Amino acid sequence: MYGYKGGILHINLSTRRTEKVILSEEILQQFIGGTSLGAYLITKFSNPRVSSLSNENPIIFLTGPFTGTNIPTSGRFAVVSRSPATNIWGESDSGGIFGDKLKRAGYDGLIVTGCSAKPVYIFIDNDIVEIRDAEFLWGKDTYETTEMILEYTPKNTSIACIGPGGENLIPFASIISEGIDGRAAGRCGLGTVMGSKKLKAIAVKGDTEIEISDSHGLRKKIKEVIPPLLDWSTMRKKYGTAGGVVGNAIVGDMPAKNWDMGNWVEEAHKISGERLASEYLVKSYHCPHCFIGCGRVVRIPRGKFTGTIAGGPEYETLAGFGSLCLIDDIEVVIEANDACNRLGLDTISTSGVIAFAMEAIEKGLLLDDSNTPPLIWGNGEAIIYYIYNIVYRNGLGEFLALGVKKMAERLGSSADEFAMHVKGLEFPYHDPRALTSLAVAYATGPRGACHRQCTHILERNGIAEIGFPKALDRFSSEDKGRLVAVMQNYSELYNALKLCQFLIPKINVYDIVEMLNLVTGWEFNLEKFLLVGERSITLKRLINLKYGMKIKEEERLPPRIFKSLTEGGTEGNVPDFEKMLHDYYSYRGWTIQGNPTEELLDKLNLRYDFWSDPNETIQ
Repeated sequence: MYGYKGGILHINLSTRRTEKVILSEEILQQFIGGTSLGAYLITKFSNPRVSSLSNENPIIFLTGPFTGTNIPTSGRFAVVSRSPATNIWGESDSGGIFGDKLKRAGYDGLIVTGCSAKPVYIFIDNDIVEIRDAEFLWGKDTYETTEMILEYTPKNTSIACIGPGGENLIPFASIISEGIDGRAAGRCGLGTVMGSKKLKAIAVKGDTEIEISDSHGLRKKIKEVIPPLLDWSTMRKKYGTAGGVVGNAIVGDMPAKNWDMGNWVEEAHKISGERLASEYLVKSYHCPHCFIGCGRVVRIPRGKFTGTIAGGPEYETLAGFGSLCLIDDIEVVIEANDACNRLGLDTISTSGVIAFAMEAIEKGLLLDDSNTPPLIWGNGEAIIYYIYNIVYRNGLGEFLALGVKKMAERLGSSADEFAMHVKGLEFPYHDPRALTSLAVAYATGPRGACHRQCTHILERNGIAEIGFPKALDRFSSEDKGRLVAVMQNYSELYNALKLCQFLIPKINVYDIVEMLNLVTGWEFNLEKFLLVGERSITLKRLINLKYGMKIKEEERLPPRIFKSLTEGGTEGNVPDFEKMLHDYYSYRGWTIQGNPTEELLDKLNLRYDFWSDPNETIQ
C-alpha cells in the first residue's frame, strides 16, 4: 500500500504479546493518519467506561502518509489517549525524528495497552520488538533516560520518554523526544498515561524505505512547492516560534498577569526571539525533511544559571513563564523550560497553574508555603522552585499538581473568574480578545483550549481555496463561526498527513491534495479531502459525548475573557461568544445544543452507537 507500511504495531504490556494490526485502505481513506486515525483506533481498542489511568486505556503513537517522504516539514508524529488532565479526548503532536523512525521501522503507528508490573521500555528495530527492563531508568529525567538508553541501542535510535512528571502521575506530564533538543508532545498529560503503564520510554530505529505511488511526480511537485516557501520562512529560520513574542505583545495576543494586563510590550523585548538568538543561541536544528529549522539549542553564559544548555523555549513557553507570570528575565524562562523538559511537564499547563496560584495567593484565597520563595508576580526563583515541587508533590506543589480546574473547584466559586481553562485544559497563550475566532475555537476544541486549530491564521491571512479569499477583521465576530468550523477541518488534515502547520498560510491546498495522490495513488479531490477533516472533528465530538462531556457546562470560557482590558492591543474589545457559537453549530449541521445530527453522521459515514457494546470494541 503506497504511503503506508501496512499496519499498526500493538503491544500489550500486561501479556507482553505483540501483533501487527492491518488496516484496510477504505479506513485509511476515511481517516488518513495522525490523530484522525487515532480517533478511529480509540473506538476499537477501548471503551468509554475506561478511565484515563486504567490498564485498558490505550496510548497510541501515529504517523501519516507523508511521514518518511521528502515532502517538506513532514517529520512529525501524534499521540492520542483519554486525557488524565481533562478526562476526555486527549491528543498531542511533536516534531523530531521519532515519527520518521517509527514509520521506517515498518509501522504506521504503535498502540500500547495493558500495564507492566515493573518499569519497562520498548525497543523497536524493524522486525525486532522487545520489552526491556527499565527499573534502572525509573526516577531519571528525560535527558538522562535518553543518554542511558542510547548506550544499549544502535546508533541513530530515536527515543521518546517520560520524566518524573509522568512517573508521579502529574496530570499534565509530557512526552519528550530527542533528548536535550526537547521535542515535546506536551498537552493533555499523555506522559501520565505512559507512567500509569510503567512505560518509561520507546526507542525506535528503522531503515526501510517508504513506497511512493509516483515518486518521479512527487519529486517534481516538491521542487515546484519549495521555492516560494524559502523567503517566507526567513523569520522562522532565524527565531523559531519565539520570533512572535514582540509582535503578539503589540497586538494584545500575548496575555500578561494571568490574562488581566493589557500592555506588556516593553518587557516583551527582554524575552524576545531576537534576544534569544543574539545572546544565547548555540545551534539550530531541523526535523526530517524540513527547510525551516525552527528548533534551537541555547546556553546561558553567565549569572545564576551559568552553563545551562537546553532546548530553546518556544513562544508558548516564553509567554507562559514570561508575560503570564510577569517575568522579564529571559534566563529564568530558559531555566524553567529546561526544568519542564527534563522533568517531563507541559510548559503551557505548568505556567498556567503557577500564574493561577500567584493570583489566588494575591487575592487571599490560597496560602503560600512558609520558608519558601514567595509565589508572587515576577519572582523567578519561585517559578523554578515550584516546578520541582509540583513534580515531587512537595508542600503547595501537591495542590498545584491538580491543575487549574481542580484547584479552582477546591478554592470555591470566586476562583472561577480567573481559572483559565476549557474542559480542564489550561489556555494556550493567544488571546480571544485579540483574535475573536479563538473564543469559539477554544470552547469547541476536542481536547479543550487549543491553538493548534489555527483559526487565527484566517484573521491574518486569507486562504481562498477553503472559502476565505482575504483575512477577516480580527475584532469582528461576523462569519467567525464558519471560519472556526472550516479551519478546524483543515487543520485536522495537517495533523492526519503529519505536515507542519507552519505551512498553512503559504502552501496551496490543491498542492497538498496532489501530493497526497502522488504518494498514495488515490484520486482525492478537494471536497473529499476536506470531508476527512470534518469526519475527524465529528468523531472526536462523538467520543467526548460518550466520555460524558456536558456540552452546556463545559463548552464555555472563563469570565475573564469577557472583561475588556483598558490598555494595549485589545483595549475595549471582547468577543461576541454566543453569536459565534450559534453560527458555529449552525454551519456544522449540529443542533442548537451542540450535537451532530443523524443526517450529518450519515454523510460522514459515522453513527452514534459506534461504542454501543463496550466489550465488543476491546481487542
